[in-house]
Amino acid sequence: MAELTITLTETLKTFIEDRVAQGDFADSTDYLKALVEADRSAWNLNVDATSEWVKQNLGQIENLIREGVESGDPIAMDSEYFERMRKRMRIEDVANSSTMS
Repeated sequence: MAELTITLTETLKTFIEDRVAQGDFADSTDYLKALVEADRSAWNLNVDATSEWVKQNLGQIENLIREGVESGDPIAMDSEYFERMRKRMRIEDVANSSTMS
């Protein structure tokens, strides 16, 4: 097995010691291994779910990309673009709220 040295705050160290004292783990190494394994399992599930989503939606993704490519000349989506969009949305919100009154 490989070794890894970590530095923890006193609060985290105490928390780990308390968890070990509860009897669910043999020692701090056992506790930390369990945490890493749980995180790795969760990460793998997330990767698998994302991969499955992509497989299920690949046709739609390809259609959207194609539609974007064929939609005309590209526009710069920089901070100025988003500021114009925010301004436009505020104007539309004001217009919509005045017609609802």
